[in-house]
Amino acid sequence: MNFYYLLAVLASVGFASQFAAMKLYQKNTDNNLPSSLVLTMFCATITIPFFWALNGFKLSATPLTLIISLGLGVIGVISTLTSIKILSYGKMSVYSMFMMLGGMALPAVFGVIVFSEQATDFKIIGMIVLVVSLVLSARDKQSEIKSKSIGIFYLLCLLAFTLNGTNSVLSNIQGKGWAEGANNMVWGMEVTDLYDFMVWTRLFTVLLAAITFCIVMFVSKKEVRAQSFVSVKKIFKKQPILAAVLYTTISVCGFVCQQICTPHIDASALYPITTGGTVVLSAIYGRFLYKEKTSWFMWMCIGLTALATVFFMFGGMFPTTWFAGLFS
Repeated sequence: MNFYYLLAVLASVGFASQFAAMKLYQKNTDNNLPSSLVLTMFCATITIPFFWALNGFKLSATPLTLIISLGLGVIGVISTLTSIKILSYGKMSVYSMFMMLGGMALPAVFGVIVFSEQATDFKIIGMIVLVVSLVLSARDKQSEIKSKSIGIFYLLCLLAFTLNGTNSVLSNIQGKGWAEGANNMVWGMEVTDLYDFMVWTRLFTVLLAAITFCIVMFVSKKEVRAQSFVSVKKIFKKQPILAAVLYTTISVCGFVCQQICTPHIDASALYPITTGGTVVLSAIYGRFLYKEKTSWFMWMCIGLTALATVFFMFGGMFPTTWFAGLFS
């Protein structure tokens, strides 16, 4: 069991490292919607042959896996649109905190309610600390957001919270089919193996990103389209491509580590560990690798997130229920 908790920590290292790779990519390209969509297509496309080869050049499908893969593709595209739009309203750091905390909270609640996972003392304490961290992060320097934009900004933050949380929930449903004795079945419905799932998820991501890119270019004005093509061309140079390949490799490794853990660690512990670790490590990477300035207030929120992550980890390893019994 401890091996899988170590693997979960390695997954969080991978997820945090992918943000560092993305920073390297952004330094050499334009951060706009067309180039972001092309990056999404590029990263998904280069991994398809890899997972298809690992799968013996075969591809199986089940209705549930196709639905989950399609859902993850839709979430990925909407998240790209949201992340671009948010910059015109407020701070990316607050938005990122909402997104990550959604990835911690929603799968934890889902695991307890839907999959009847044990609500242990440490998990409950971790959730309380997590809620405090979320509330405080929303109050970081609100004066920097124009008063007329505060409503839109926090609606986008809540959207990010929901999208990232739903992403984790869908991944968890797929992973439950790989648990010992599950025989690739969830709620009486069959799911595919890991490599099939990875291929389908990326196929849908490429398709949906391509459709969105065509729509964006079609509705854009002529001069905007011209500028968009200039931005896209910057991607296909040596440094951006190397950064994109690094980003993709790290991201895939983190995701695979997380999916391997899914049958062995409750969702109410696994996703808070991987996401909470990502929040903390991303902040450290940003501070020491890219000299990013973070307010003491946000560092306090990050510290609370780290504390919540530790509680969730203990909640999976030490399933005491004295405190939890008071709520039953």
